[in-house]
Amino acid sequence: MLSKVVVVPVDEFEKWYFGNEDAPVRKPHKTAAIVAATSNMSALNILNQKYCPTCHSIDGTPMVGPGFKGLYGKKEIVTDQKGREYQVTADEAYLSRAIQDPAAENVKGYPPAMPANPLTSAELKQVIEYIETLK
Repeated sequence: MLSKVVVVPVDEFEKWYFGNEDAPVRKPHKTAAIVAATSNMSALNILNQKYCPTCHSIDGTPMVGPGFKGLYGKKEIVTDQKGREYQVTADEAYLSRAIQDPAAENVKGYPPAMPANPLTSAELKQVIEYIETLK
């Protein structure tokens, strides 16, 4: 079976989809809700917007990257860019470095796969405070 797909901008699609009396009831866009909440975005929203849960679990389950639950205050072995291994404590300073410059150090047992994903200083503070609560 073959079919044809036509990709159009969201506003054109909505005009077509919701354009007549038999159309389904229009519900608010999820993306619009996220955009509306940007000024007071919670840490979880920030993490989701930056796709962090793609590689880091909230419940601590290891994935591509370390899980967030129980991470704050945990001792981790990391390798720097010169191949040196040493122990760090996942405190505010370390998490800030790891988020802002993920290529500088890599947690042992995980691939060096985290992309740079800039956060504002306010977002960074919210995310670190949130990770600290996940005990």
